[in-house]
Amino acid sequence: MKSRILSIFIILLIAGRGMVFGQVANQRLPQLEAKASAALQTFAEHTTPEYDYDVSYYRLNLEIDPDKFYIKGSITTWFKPTTSSLNEIGFDMDSDLSIDSIMYHQSKMAYSKVSSVELIVTFPKSLANGKMDSVTVFYEGKPYNSQGSFSLTNHADTPEIWTLSEPYGARDWWPCKQSLDDKADSVDILVTTPNWNRVAAN
Repeated sequence: MKSRILSIFIILLIAGRGMVFGQVANQRLPQLEAKASAALQTFAEHTTPEYDYDVSYYRLNLEIDPDKFYIKGSITTWFKPTTSSLNEIGFDMDSDLSIDSIMYHQSKMAYSKVSSVELIVTFPKSLANGKMDSVTVFYEGKPYNSQGSFSLTNHADTPEIWTLSEPYGARDWWPCKQSLDDKADSVDILVTTPNWNRVAAN
């Protein structure tokens, strides 16, 4: 697997005020890094069968308005099973987010929330080992923001939203496989926002 760490920063600002790139301003950074360090010490990697897959690519298609602490959109995950018996797939997703639907090969899929941070999708049959496949999760809600992972702040009296996914903040605002042992090879990020805003991402 690629060892690249997925981290996403989205900054939304009024166009007349310019565009900002970067992480988190400043004074809050030491506190956020302390929280991230604590999460590293308590997070357990998944060992159950529904995580026997290798993520190749994510496509994030999001709707965000910096005047509202809310997110809506879809995440398509391209993956390869690493076993011949994969008939369920697991994602990390905070319970503050709600599922609208899950699509697989143009059909709605059954799913369940087995914990406050785990989503399980059930396939109609076991998938072929090593064959590329994909599933799309449509969701929305107010992100949990456990580590400053999705924050609404102000810059020069203008609302802005920024995100910080690494190491374990991604599941607060989008369904993913949150594992340091399985990193996506690539990611596309599409954001719809009111037209007076600008979006920046790595």
